[in-house]
Amino acid sequence: MANGFGSLYVGNSGLAGAQNGLNVVANNIANADTVGYVRQQVVYEDKNYLYMGKTAAISKIQGGLGVGIGDVAHTRDMFLDRAYRSESGRQNFYEASYEAAWEVETMLNESNGALGIALSQSIQDLDDAFNEFANTPGDAVSQNLVAQKAALFLTRAEGVYTALANYQSNINTKIQKDIDRINELGDTINELNWKIQKVEAGGVETAMEMRDARDSALDELASLVNISYKETVDGVVKVQVEGTDFVIGSRYYKIESYVDPDSGFVTPYWGVLSEPRRNDYYEVFDLTNIDPQRGSDVGELKALLLARGDAPATYLNMLNTEYYKGNIDDKYTSADQLSEVSAEKYDSTVANSMMVNSEAELDRIVHELVTRVNELLSPTVELSSSRDVSEVADKLKEDQAAEPKYQSLGLSAVIVHDQDDWTHTMSAEDLRIFDREKGCIGSDYKI
Repeated sequence: MANGFGSLYVGNSGLAGAQNGLNVVANNIANADTVGYVRQQVVYEDKNYLYMGKTAAISKIQGGLGVGIGDVAHTRDMFLDRAYRSESGRQNFYEASYEAAWEVETMLNESNGALGIALSQSIQDLDDAFNEFANTPGDAVSQNLVAQKAALFLTRAEGVYTALANYQSNINTKIQKDIDRINELGDTINELNWKIQKVEAGGVETAMEMRDARDSALDELASLVNISYKETVDGVVKVQVEGTDFVIGSRYYKIESYVDPDSGFVTPYWGVLSEPRRNDYYEVFDLTNIDPQRGSDVGELKALLLARGDAPATYLNMLNTEYYKGNIDDKYTSADQLSEVSAEKYDSTVANSMMVNSEAELDRIVHELVTRVNELLSPTVELSSSRDVSEVADKLKEDQAAEPKYQSLGLSAVIVHDQDDWTHTMSAEDLRIFDREKGCIGSDYKI
């Protein structure tokens, strides 16, 4: 070396490097509880060398200047990041599904659920009242008891259904919050991409805090939806949600919400790929193809949409039916003529949604019970002749002021029921009339 102080300079560089390393350790300790912070690690490298005797025939003579800090690196593993984010999304999917199932179980549980106990007890009370009525059908006390227990059963059944519908509405509110949060995260990631790119463009600095914030946003985003991502050479992270571009190099694509005018339920869709004016919406999620083997069971938002369903359900969801809105010429089939929905359609619609399935099953129980009671106390028969049809047509024609409104079209006696701006039509062949021979009569000997 040129002088004796050279070795001291080398030692000094080592001490300075160690001091900077301790500063990084202190920073790690201070931020141990900081959300999103990732431990940093110093990477040391050789400083430049001094070369002497460059014209030597065998080798050059060089003298080291010590050690310096080459970089302060993130101690993150890209493979562990991907595995964590994938499993985080799957965990949140099943947590949201479990929470919906737990809420429904709490409502319907006959052992410790208040609503379930009350409904179960009302069914038992109604059964006891009919047993008493069967023993003494002419007793006014027995008759009143049946009426009271029937009203109580309907009130409690309505209470359970209302509770299910309210929770379904709560899920809908949570869905909108998740959509808003996803958009916020997309905006955050896009903004951090620009900032990181500017800081690291010179190849000197690493934007540690910004990278921590972006990684934290990616972690949260992965828990809400199924994402895929990659980082480009210039430090920009591109993100896809459900296979569609969400954050790209220059911008992010906002997820919009379509609100159903009938149910008030929101559905996320890609605004950039849709044409709302034409009622053409490119939905974010395909809820008909949830399969763990395909890795599609990922993300809280998808689980919430699946649990909520499309709309509040009734027993008609279990039947092969269609509603027809419009004019009098639309065909309508009465509920007692409808067949069971096919197993394939049931699996892809009702069975998929916790709330729709629970509401439809509950409403079907109530419908079946009420129908059986009505058939027992007020039996009906089909119109058997043109004379019967003509009599009903004349009666309906005279009763125009009554609600619902009827319209007679010759012997076909088409019935028109106006309710909530939609129309049901039914031919006289589908009408049923009271069976006078088997029907019950009151104490005044009237039907």
